[in-house]
Amino acid sequence: MTHPIIGAWTAEARFGNQFRTDYLTTTFHADGTATVATSEGSHDGAWQATDASSAKLLVVRPVPHGEGMRGWFTMRGTAVLSPDGGTYTMQAEITRPRPDGGDALVPATLTGARLTADTAL
Repeated sequence: MTHPIIGAWTAEARFGNQFRTDYLTTTFHADGTATVATSEGSHDGAWQATDASSAKLLVVRPVPHGEGMRGWFTMRGTAVLSPDGGTYTMQAEITRPRPDGGDALVPATLTGARLTADTAL
């Protein structure tokens, strides 16, 4: 598979109306899998091209034991590449299980930049 999203990216994620920013890296692999690394660890996912300049992404992470909940944290969104292919924006939705058995939905906006050997962080 060939698509301009393939490669490694850094990103800032802003969640809903919270004043919190998380930093992460995402690698979009040519086989349609993805790996996301956050301060909480590494998470697996899958991506699929939606057109020549965008791709949808699903990332999953099991809920850790001891949190009083069962299930998966998930993030779903679509990355839209800039015309030069060096950055992307993504509107995403994070689903978090709640102790009452329901789900909390948290909107997120991610802004990514292609990671190269010359990237200044």
